[in-house]
Parts: sequence; structure tokens; C-alpha cells
Amino acid sequence: FCGQDQPAPFISTGNNMCVKFFSDESQSGQGFKASFSAINRPSNPGDQCGAILTAPIGLITSPNYPESYPGNELCNMTIKVDKGPIKVAFQSFDIGTENNCDDDYLMFHDNTGTTRRLCGGQIPDAFSTDSNEMKLSFRTGPQIGRTKSGFVATY
Repeated sequence: FCGQDQPAPFISTGNNMCVKFFSDESQSGQGFKASFSAINRPSNPGDQCGAILTAPIGLITSPNYPESYPGNELCNMTIKVDKGPIKVAFQSFDIGTENNCDDDYLMFHDNTGTTRRLCGGQIPDAFSTDSNEMKLSFRTGPQIGRTKSGFVATY
């Protein structure tokens, strides 16, 4: 992380986290302030399908993560917080292929009409909406030798 924009929450997949601060003499600034809290991660990420996530900070995963996600899946979730904005950042992302977002993809849309469809193996940039509600749709085609793990994101 760098710059002046506040990053999205980061959720560790384990019970340890190391934060290192690097700087050189080319710039001066106030540094950073961080906080942490312990959260319970869902024992079965597939439980999130159909969920309305209302916590101010949360973890979203594809069904079966970190195992391969199932074929012919339609998993809808809604993030609905008291007050926007909502910022989503990915920690892991492996859905379908970058050349074809028709079969396997993750789609976000908010109540302002903004839609974003994601697929491929590169972690997408974090994005946000000023709205207090965002809908997610994770859709997969037939499973033919698929070994993709899906995604992990925080909001």
C-alpha cells in the first residue's frame, strides 16, 4: 500500500500477520496508522450464497474456496451497510480465463447502475462505490477439468 488513499480492509487467512513499513529519504510524511480486530471466518464459504452481508467489514469467498469452485453455479450475495462507500479489495483471484468472461465470472453491480464483470487469473484492482449496497453474482459454466480456486475479497 502506498499513497494517500485509505486501503480496503485486509483480512489474514491465518492467525498471524506481519506488517513492514519501508521508506527512503526521498519523501517525508506522517507514516500510517493501523488497527486490527479478530473476526470469525465462515467455516464453509459456500454458506455465503444468498447471504446479505451487513457487517461494516467482511470477507467474501467463492464456494468451496480454497478448493476448486463447482460448475453450473449461480451464487448471489449482497453487501448492505448502514452508510457507503463500500470498497472491495481482492486477496486471491482465479476465475475462468481472461479471454472469456462468458462462462465463469464474478459480477458486481450497485444501485447507481455501475456494473463490473471480472474473470481471469490476475488480482483485480480494488474498487469502490458511494452506494451503501452492492450485489455480487458468481456464475460458472459446466465443470470440465476445472482446477480454479475462485476468489477471496474483503470489503
